[in-house]
Amino acid sequence: MDNLTFLHNTNIIVHVSTGTIALLLGIIALNVKKGGKTTEKMGVFLSFYWLS
Repeated sequence: MDNLTFLHNTNIIVHVSTGTIALLLGIIALNVKKGGKTTEKMGVFLSFYWLS
Protein backbone atom coordinates (compact mmCIF):
# COMPACT_ATOMS: atom_id res chain seq x y z
CA MET A 1 0.00 0.00 0.00
CA ASP A 2 2.87 2.35 0.78
CA ASN A 3 4.28 1.88 -2.73
CA LEU A 4 0.93 2.84 -4.27
CA THR A 5 0.80 6.00 -2.17
CA PHE A 6 4.26 6.97 -3.40
CA LEU A 7 3.24 6.38 -7.03
CA HIS A 8 0.03 8.34 -6.56
CA ASN A 9 1.84 11.30 -4.99
CA THR A 10 4.46 11.24 -7.75
CA ASN A 11 1.70 11.22 -10.37
CA ILE A 12 0.01 14.22 -8.76
CA ILE A 13 3.30 16.16 -8.59
CA VAL A 14 4.05 15.49 -12.27
CA HIS A 15 0.49 16.37 -13.29
CA VAL A 16 0.42 19.66 -11.38
CA SER A 17 3.93 20.62 -12.53
CA THR A 18 3.26 20.04 -16.23
CA GLY A 19 -0.12 21.78 -15.96
CA THR A 20 1.48 24.83 -14.35
CA ILE A 21 4.17 24.96 -17.03
CA ALA A 22 1.51 24.65 -19.76
CA LEU A 23 -0.45 27.56 -18.28
CA LEU A 24 2.65 29.75 -18.07
CA LEU A 25 3.70 28.90 -21.63
CA GLY A 26 0.18 29.68 -22.83
CA ILE A 27 0.32 33.11 -21.20
CA ILE A 28 3.71 33.78 -22.80
CA ALA A 29 2.45 32.61 -26.22
CA LEU A 30 -0.54 34.95 -25.96
CA ASN A 31 1.59 37.97 -25.06
CA VAL A 32 4.36 37.84 -27.68
CA LYS A 33 4.20 39.22 -31.21
CA LYS A 34 2.20 36.99 -33.54
CA GLY A 35 4.21 35.17 -36.20
CA GLY A 36 7.58 35.53 -34.49
CA LYS A 37 10.04 32.82 -33.58
CA THR A 38 9.11 33.10 -29.91
CA THR A 39 5.45 32.43 -30.69
CA GLU A 40 6.36 29.34 -32.67
CA LYS A 41 8.65 27.97 -29.94
CA MET A 42 6.11 28.64 -27.19
CA GLY A 43 3.41 26.94 -29.28
CA VAL A 44 5.52 23.81 -29.67
CA PHE A 45 6.36 23.70 -25.96
CA LEU A 46 2.75 24.39 -25.02
CA SER A 47 1.52 21.55 -27.24
CA PHE A 48 4.02 19.18 -25.65
CA TYR A 49 2.95 20.09 -22.12
CA TRP A 50 -0.74 19.84 -23.03
CA LEU A 51 -0.13 16.27 -24.13
CA SER A 52 1.88 15.28 -21.06
